[in-house]
Amino acid sequence: MLRIALAAPLAVLSLVPVSSAHAADGVVCTILDTLPHSVAVGVTPERVTFDVVTDCDADHDVSWALTSDIYQGSSGASWLMLRNYDYPYGEKFTFTEDPNGYYVLDPAHRSGPGTLRGNGWAGVRPLGAGAFYDANHDGIVQDGEPVSYRASSFTLKRATTFGDSFHVSYDAGKKHVKKIRVAGRLQRADWDTATLADLDATVTLQFRAAGAAGFVDVKPVTTVGGVAETTAKVTTSGTWRYHFDGDAVSGETASTGSFVATR
Repeated sequence: MLRIALAAPLAVLSLVPVSSAHAADGVVCTILDTLPHSVAVGVTPERVTFDVVTDCDADHDVSWALTSDIYQGSSGASWLMLRNYDYPYGEKFTFTEDPNGYYVLDPAHRSGPGTLRGNGWAGVRPLGAGAFYDANHDGIVQDGEPVSYRASSFTLKRATTFGDSFHVSYDAGKKHVKKIRVAGRLQRADWDTATLADLDATVTLQFRAAGAAGFVDVKPVTTVGGVAETTAKVTTSGTWRYHFDGDAVSGETASTGSFVATR
């Protein structure tokens, strides 16, 4: 489990302000994007890799920092503080496990300082990003190394699953399978209780014919108490499954597939 010692609240982006001064070789790295755009987390900790995308090519040593909103119970410390360069108020990557940008998101447990907990954390979370070309490759921002900033965000979602509940049933005694009954149970991570809870939503019954590249939508099915159950006609051999698109606070998921053969 990740333990985080917060030494300088929100300080990771207190870099050198952007100015007209350029680094020695004139390179300024503009932030184009931050990653990931969306993360779905269940009731166990999820190790996520964050990153900053700039317009600098691979030949430039880019240093960056990310921070996110105030965590519960704190008057000034951020729950997400990442950086890949040395900072005067703390050693390189004091706040993460690895210099590649890993962070353990754990909204279903309170494991120590800097963690977040509860269903209220689902939704769009802000990200503040800063990046600069480390011209002398010393891992420290210097005067003359201009920093670019970007206000960004990512969506934190409660993971969903059908688990092992999906099954297809039919009369195996008949010579030809003409009709099947398809059932499955959709559940979503409840970060308040650290358990899975039944989810009422609309899922899609999908079919992929034998030899086909992908699934096609057959019909929508509404879950009741998390349970999706419907019937379908069978005209050709192939794989059946349920798919849930997700929503603003719920992750996308698909059930395991079940192959039904016709004779």
